[in-house]
Amino acid sequence: MSTMQQTPPQAAEPGPGAGDLDAAVEAQMGKIVTELGAALGVLLTSLGTRSGLWAALAGAGPLTTADVAAKVSVDRSLVREWLRAQAAGGYLDYDAMDETFTLPDAVAAAICYGPGGPLVDAAATMLSSMGEGFDAFSEAFRTGQGFGWHQRTAGHWHGTDAFTRVALPAELIEAAISEMTGVAAALAAGGSVADVGCGYGTPTLAIARLYPAAQVLGVDYHDASVAHSRAEAARGSAGNARFEVAAATDLPVRGLRPDHLL
Repeated sequence: MSTMQQTPPQAAEPGPGAGDLDAAVEAQMGKIVTELGAALGVLLTSLGTRSGLWAALAGAGPLTTADVAAKVSVDRSLVREWLRAQAAGGYLDYDAMDETFTLPDAVAAAICYGPGGPLVDAAATMLSSMGEGFDAFSEAFRTGQGFGWHQRTAGHWHGTDAFTRVALPAELIEAAISEMTGVAAALAAGGSVADVGCGYGTPTLAIARLYPAAQVLGVDYHDASVAHSRAEAARGSAGNARFEVAAATDLPVRGLRPDHLL
C-alpha cells in the first residue's frame, strides 16, 4: 500500500491549536505543489529549447502568440499554452492590453546564451530516463537492493554527461585541484591520478588536458561508459589519459598505482 493510499489516523477533537495545525498543513501542501510545478517546469523549459521557442523570443521584443508561432514549427495552440506557462512562471513578461510576450534580457542571457538552457535540457533527459525505469528503481529502493549504473538507460548516461559538461567546466576542475595541497604541482611534474567511477570521462579528460605531463587513469565498472570514454580520448588526442574497466576495489589497475584518487 502506498503512502497516498494509507488511512490517516483518527483526528483528535479540535482544540486551541487546530487552526495552527491546519495552517501548517496548508503550508506543506504549498511546498509540495511548488515542487511539482518546478519539476514540470524543467520539461517545459527544455521543450522551449528543443523547439526553438526561446530562440524565437530572444532579442525580438514584444511578440504575440501568432508572431512566435510563425517563427517555429510548433502548433499555434501549443505555442499559446507554452507562452502562458512561462509567463506564469516569471520567465516572460506579459502585456495583457496588447496580448504580447517579451523575453527579458536576463532570462535570454541565462537560457539562450548562457548555461541555463543546456543545463535544464540535460536534466530533462535524465528525468525522462529516470521516469522510464522508476518502477524498477522503486522496487530496488523498497527492498534495500542496489540500482547500478548499468541498469540506467543510455539516455540517462548521456544526460548525466551533458549535465556534467555544463556544471563542471575545466576551469572549475582546475580551481578545485589548485585547492588540494601539492596536487597541482605533482600533476604538472608528471604525477599520476585516478578518477574512480569516471563514467563518460569528461572530468578525467579535462584533467588530462590541464596537466599534459600527468598520467591520468579513469576507471569504471561499466564497460559501455569506458568504451565511450576511450573513444572521446582518441577523438580529442588525449594521449596521457587511459580508461580501464574496473571496480574501485580493483585498484591498482594493470600495475598503475596512482598518486592521487578523485
